[in-house]
Amino acid sequence: MRLATLKAHLLWILTIAALSLPVGATAATISLQGPAGPVSAGSSFLVNVNVATAGGENIWAYQFDILFDPAVLRFTDATDGTFLPVADLAFATLTWAPYTPGDGAITGISNSLSGSAPGVSGAGLLAQVQFLALAPSSLSFLAPFNTFLLNDSLDQLGGVTETGTQVQITAADSVPEPGTCALLGVGLAVAAIRFLSASSSRSHS
Repeated sequence: MRLATLKAHLLWILTIAALSLPVGATAATISLQGPAGPVSAGSSFLVNVNVATAGGENIWAYQFDILFDPAVLRFTDATDGTFLPVADLAFATLTWAPYTPGDGAITGISNSLSGSAPGVSGAGLLAQVQFLALAPSSLSFLAPFNTFLLNDSLDQLGGVTETGTQVQITAADSVPEPGTCALLGVGLAVAAIRFLSASSSRSHS
């Protein structure tokens, strides 16, 4: 069976489990953390997807979507974080629903532990999602939604709090090429020499 088919099966298993099994009583949080400063249009940047459990709960599998402005941002990639142990992951790379540039959301980002690996409690980096900045924006908002988290009994953690983030996109820097800078410097030097020579001639006349 092909890897893509296995990933699709995992996605369906997680979805069915989340819909059919009882929802736990405690809450967890999933929050996005954007770059600390502005990002230039044309540059790539990472958004951290942080998670925290509560009340002794644990996470064994996860799935979430991210909503964003497709005129400003484009999804390019996603990788697992450090919250779930890499050695116990079901897949070495994350799975997500097919994405077409111009879509305003990336959906079904998911992975799980495998076998008898225990779920993980606490807080940490669940995943990192990479975007390409397409156009300037004073504040572009990214929001997680449709999140579900399963514990190692395949019970869904209830009341998940989802928190988004904002990113500022600036116009691409218009920095002159090194050759242009050198020519500009030579031109200024020649102009300065001519000015000084003219001033000296006028002072002696």
